[in-house]
Amino acid sequence: MHTLETLDDYLLERVAKHLDIVTLARLAQTCRKLYYLSWPVVDLSLVTHKPCSRVSSASIVPWQYIISKRPQKLVISSIYDISRTTIDPLLIFRLSSLRQVILCFITIDFALTSEIQNALKVCKPNISRIEICGVFISGKNLGGILSALSLYSHSLQHVVLSSMALTPMAMSALATLLAGGACRANIKVLEIDNCYAKSFDVLGQALSETVSLTKFYLTAGNSEQCSLEPIYLGIADSRAPINTLAFTYMPQLDIFCCSVQEMIENASFLKHLALPPVQPDRNDLHSIISTLKRKDTLISFEWSGITLTVTAILDLWEWVMESTCLQHLTLKHCDLAGPNHLKNNIVQSSVKALAGGKLRSFNISGSDLFISRNIRRHIIPITVKRKIEFIYSVES
Repeated sequence: MHTLETLDDYLLERVAKHLDIVTLARLAQTCRKLYYLSWPVVDLSLVTHKPCSRVSSASIVPWQYIISKRPQKLVISSIYDISRTTIDPLLIFRLSSLRQVILCFITIDFALTSEIQNALKVCKPNISRIEICGVFISGKNLGGILSALSLYSHSLQHVVLSSMALTPMAMSALATLLAGGACRANIKVLEIDNCYAKSFDVLGQALSETVSLTKFYLTAGNSEQCSLEPIYLGIADSRAPINTLAFTYMPQLDIFCCSVQEMIENASFLKHLALPPVQPDRNDLHSIISTLKRKDTLISFEWSGITLTVTAILDLWEWVMESTCLQHLTLKHCDLAGPNHLKNNIVQSSVKALAGGKLRSFNISGSDLFISRNIRRHIIPITVKRKIEFIYSVES
């Protein structure tokens, strides 16, 4: 029988990986072995928010002790000004074990930006992922940090920017990081979520020049005026092995059908695609579905929040039936337009497609496709028989 003393450090560290820092601190007080145990994940977001207090508890965190735990992932989160705390970027980035740094809801002023830039230059850390979420920082300072990352972080593979303003200066630095920095050959994932931007022209050009990107997520945009067409054209011209593209919850004035088609045709490695919830006209809708059917390389496809004509949904079911790749289809909150007597054709086509295709999951939550009792009566049995994961909202 194994006891705590007989378990090796590797197993104990795997357990510690799932514990918050408060529990880890208490655990370290139980015995000498656990006191000297490494902490793979240090998440300070659980101790930096004190109700009814105007002083962040981050200011009293024993940083030297935390650094001695050799964390691989460090999460720094505070609703207060982090520049007033005792955090030393040199101590953090000098840590050889560190692979992930997450900064969320903190304030980074010019002085702290300079310290971070200097620390990156001196230490050249081996971090593979950096996430900057909801940080209170000027566009100039954000651009400075991104520029320093592009120059000195050779191992960086995953960049996440969330709930921030991407000014032209910050966007230019991001483009350099993606296509011209020291980590150009390593950047594989770029996520931009709920960020404000005036233009994607510079980013689109960078996407056309990147060589290593495999996944690109651009979700929850801020403005209908910020066109996605430069992104589509940049990906169409890119030599990178991009296999995942997601543009969910991105309001747009136009679908830019020709650019979308060009992107689908030229993205040879594309396997997962989510188009923005932009309503195309009837001809554009037919053209895009025809392009998807002709290319037939996608494993998963999502196009939510649009109105599908009867002709379009019949074309879609034909693609599902004939496709040799498509396994996951998502049509959430989609309306169905067309005369009622033609909608009966959908039942036969859907049953035939689900029975003959390779679909493994089908999500039509909140969609008009599931309102008809006739469709429900025929779709549910075939999904059960084929073991297809069928997701629909309770309201339907």
